[in-house]
Amino acid sequence: MEIALKLLARNGYESTTVDELADAAQISRSTFFRRFGSKDDIVFADHDFLIERLQTQLTDFLGDPLNAVQEGTRQVLDYHLRRPETSRLRHELLQQNPVLRDRELITSYRYERSIADFLRAALPAAPEWATLAFASSVVSTHNFELRGWLRDPSTDAASALATELKQLVELFRPLLKQDATTELPTPARQVIVALVQSGETPAQALRSIARDLESAEA
Repeated sequence: MEIALKLLARNGYESTTVDELADAAQISRSTFFRRFGSKDDIVFADHDFLIERLQTQLTDFLGDPLNAVQEGTRQVLDYHLRRPETSRLRHELLQQNPVLRDRELITSYRYERSIADFLRAALPAAPEWATLAFASSVVSTHNFELRGWLRDPSTDAASALATELKQLVELFRPLLKQDATTELPTPARQVIVALVQSGETPAQALRSIARDLESAEA
């Protein structure tokens, strides 16, 4: 994939043919289509691996599901940080090609869906809108830090993402991890003092109290 990205960046996305990409990667044209499908697919080839790895990490994680999302997202960023040239070349191609930018949006949605699907299974009582909002926020924050690092490699994107994900988790935790055993607050009790006539029966006293209450409400 890195070889293909270098070729696309040097010759231009539109000008580079599939045959040239296959030759550069030292594979046949048929093998190229079997493994990657198209020029678009090879630009995002590692994302299939990353999404599959993220899904596995989430389902295998023991403990708090929200911590699992934090750790999995941090590892996705770490993958890009450890491959600066590949990440930079892809970023340049995306800036030059609107079609690839649209494809990037689809890829981001796949990450969101993976996180949301995991949370639906792990936290079935969580409101659907909160699950979707959290998944979208996590992916958007990851992409924000990744793009910031691509513009300025001196930034500590890993530390920034860790801090921001922690804040997101604490913000959404009350919504996503509602405790079904938590008692709802009871309404305030109203104290009533009644004066009862001497000699009234209990039934007569209750009727008098009822009339007084109706007068007070009116």
